[in-house]
Amino acid sequence: MHRISGHILRISLAITFIWIASVILKYPEVWGEYLKPWAIDLPPASVEATMRATDIADIVIGFLFLVPSIAWVAGILGVLHMLLVLVTSGITDMTVSNIGLLGASAAIVLDSLSFFIRKRHSSKTTATPTT
Repeated sequence: MHRISGHILRISLAITFIWIASVILKYPEVWGEYLKPWAIDLPPASVEATMRATDIADIVIGFLFLVPSIAWVAGILGVLHMLLVLVTSGITDMTVSNIGLLGASAAIVLDSLSFFIRKRHSSKTTATPTT
C-alpha cells in the first residue's frame, strides 16, 4: 500500500471506530436491538453493559489505528470485532457498512504482514557474512 493511502485508510478507520463509539455511548439500548435473538443471552452481562463494552472496544481500536507502528494490532482487533458484529447482528441495512470496515481492517493487517515479510527478506539478502 502506498504510504499516503495507508495513512488515509488508518485515519479513516480511526475516525469511524471512534465516531460509532460515541453513537453507541449515547444509545446503547438501541444498538443492542440489532443483536440476533440467539446472541442476546451469550454475554454474561445485560445488553446495555455489552454495548458499553463494545463502545470501549471501538474506542480502543480507533485510537490504535492512529499509531502507525501498531496499526496491524488495530487491524486484527478490527477484523475480529467486525466478524463478531456481523455474526451476532447479521447483515442488515444498518450493519452492511461493517463489511467495508472488515475489509479495510484486513487490508491494514495484510499490508503490515507483507511489509514485515519484505523487511525480513531484504535484511537476509543484504546481510554480509562475517569471516
